[in-house]
Amino acid sequence: MSSGGFFQVTCEAKNVMGNIILIHLKKEKNVLDLFSGIGTFTLCVAKKMNVHAVENDEVALGNLNSAARFLTGLKTVTCEKRDLFRHPLSVKGLECFESTVFDPPRAGAEKQVYELAEGNSITCRGNFMLILRQLRVIYLCLLQGDIP
Repeated sequence: MSSGGFFQVTCEAKNVMGNIILIHLKKEKNVLDLFSGIGTFTLCVAKKMNVHAVENDEVALGNLNSAARFLTGLKTVTCEKRDLFRHPLSVKGLECFESTVFDPPRAGAEKQVYELAEGNSITCRGNFMLILRQLRVIYLCLLQGDIP
């Protein structure tokens, strides 16, 4: 494990979650992984499709980049350092991806949820209250007519 890193899930749980994600990403060619961390889901998805990983932690992103170069049999993995709290990807920025894997930190990412509400995203959270908070944002977008 890299310095500053942390174990989020067990290896078995990571594999199960990764397989669930892949079940939902059948025909996509380009997938976005927001809050990618060290690439828990990026590397899993990259077995089948191109992935653009976005993360603000430079060390985590460096480790992900190294792992992606080291592992064989992966599709293209690109990395972007970005503070998604201050500078969420806009709907326009999301257009070149067929789907988004979204695993935000506990604090949530309300601004990014607003942008994702119109697209095809897969949220990976173990915290039920955070899922409810994100669903509330999507529901409010629907009520306001922000989502067709």
